[in-house]
This record gives sequence, C-alpha cells and structure tokens, in this order.
Amino acid sequence: MDKIKRLDENLKSRINEQKTARSKVQFKSVDEVNSEIDRLQKQVDSGTMKIVDEKKALADISQLNRQKKGFAGFDEAQKGIDEVKGQIAELRKTLDDPE
Repeated sequence: MDKIKRLDENLKSRINEQKTARSKVQFKSVDEVNSEIDRLQKQVDSGTMKIVDEKKALADISQLNRQKKGFAGFDEAQKGIDEVKGQIAELRKTLDDPE
C-alpha cells in the first residue's frame, strides 16, 4: 500500500509538471508548429514583406524550430507517466489477488 501511495504521489506530480509545461507552449502538437513554420516560410519566400518583417519572421521560424525539439521532451515525460501507471496497476493486481 505504501508503494502504491508513493507511486501515486509521484504520478500526480509528474502529471502536474507536464500540464504546466504544456500550458506555457502556445501550440498543442508538432504538426501545428510545422504548419506555422510553413506559413511563415511561404510569406518570406514570396518576397512581398519588408526587410524588418522578414527578419522577424525568420526569428520566429528559428524559435518555432526550438519549440519543436521541446515536444520530444513532452513525449519522454508522457512515457514516464505511462510507466508509473503500469507499475501502479501491477501492484493493485497483486493486492486484489485472494491469496
């Protein structure tokens, strides 16, 4: 029971960390980031932007590429959460056995 409680507390803290980290990011997935990068790149490639706007768009593209790499960290954290959930399920199964 103590192991289950500790794992449950660990799980809750990981989930809260994940939620706060995701709330800081304005995009929900890598696909959304890619579509925004493509949109900005098309604007830059069209050649109709002012130089100042073009520089800002290029800076935004590099920032979005860094954010895209951050989504890999979210995936790793989610795997850790799933792993803890599996451990809790296994421990509960052993407790539920009549033996």
